[in-house]
Amino acid sequence: MSIEDNVFLLPVKKPVTAAYTTDAHIVSILGSYDYTKDWIMSQYILIFCRKDLKEYCWGDYYFPMTYNVRSQESCRYLQKQKIHPDFLKDFDIDIIEFVCREIQNRNYVHIMLDPYYLTKTFCYHTEHGYHDILLYGFNKEERVFYCGDFLFSETGAYTFSEISFEDFIEAYENYNPNSSENYLGGLIYMYKVLDKESANYVFDFQNIIHSLRAYYECRQLENWEFYHSDDASGVVFGLEVYDEMRDYLEEMKKNDEKGLNIRMFQFIFNHKSIMNERIRYLKICYPELDDLWNPLLEKYQNIQAICNAMMLSIVKLFFSNKKVKIDGIINHLMKARDMERTALKEFFDVYDNRYLNQEIH
Repeated sequence: MSIEDNVFLLPVKKPVTAAYTTDAHIVSILGSYDYTKDWIMSQYILIFCRKDLKEYCWGDYYFPMTYNVRSQESCRYLQKQKIHPDFLKDFDIDIIEFVCREIQNRNYVHIMLDPYYLTKTFCYHTEHGYHDILLYGFNKEERVFYCGDFLFSETGAYTFSEISFEDFIEAYENYNPNSSENYLGGLIYMYKVLDKESANYVFDFQNIIHSLRAYYECRQLENWEFYHSDDASGVVFGLEVYDEMRDYLEEMKKNDEKGLNIRMFQFIFNHKSIMNERIRYLKICYPELDDLWNPLLEKYQNIQAICNAMMLSIVKLFFSNKKVKIDGIINHLMKARDMERTALKEFFDVYDNRYLNQEIH
């Protein structure tokens, strides 16, 4: 929405899943356009993680070409452009004017910065690093960009904030776009939301069922082995992620370690949040299947409540610097896993007996 020549804002919305930066950015963009919800609700179902979480405590949503092609690349509602900062330097293009022009052209700008120089972040003048931030607006009179990221909240929540032009220039000029730590490959991304007709995206109910079944059966989908043959045995999928998280906690308890990495637990909580949102969406789209959705929604609301209680206890301990009570977290985790396994078993019992051979569009 244009306010005046010196001020321009593109719409954004609090993302329904915010486990990682890229997904949070993409969903905050798409969430502002109601017609893109069919794509969001068809993604973010199957999850995976490393087998050795103590070595590398990380998991993610599965996309067909994970690592090679991220979620934004596979979304047909987004027109994507990429440019390397060296191109701007070679043609003496001012970065502030470049970003403002792209936003005025209705392109959201996804860019890597060093948060050490960003006054409003909790990293300001404490630690250098690389972090990708979403820019969705500017005010030339106040000399600020409007942005979204996790860095503006001490609790790590995804928040909308501002960056001064002066801070932006320092944070932009003092990072190395060619560093191996730059997980955008050194590129600046621009995203434009296409209208429904131009995107030509077709919602596929069976894709949701296929992904849910893979999650329930802990199946590694065929594309993973094709694109990651060197890492086909290093990950687990679906419900088995819970077991790897339990093993990680047991290892911490055995060695009497502190410093719990909360990333995976935030990820699991976000996964349950979007699962609940998805079931509510499907209830609206397919009211004739309420014998599927109603019991599933009730169970997933309970599962989310357990994950929420787990996260609250972890965050409380994290910020108090007290020793983590491992047994309590494991109990929450295993209870959520068992409830989810039962919920999906009952779901597929009904689906396979009543709807498996029906065409549902």
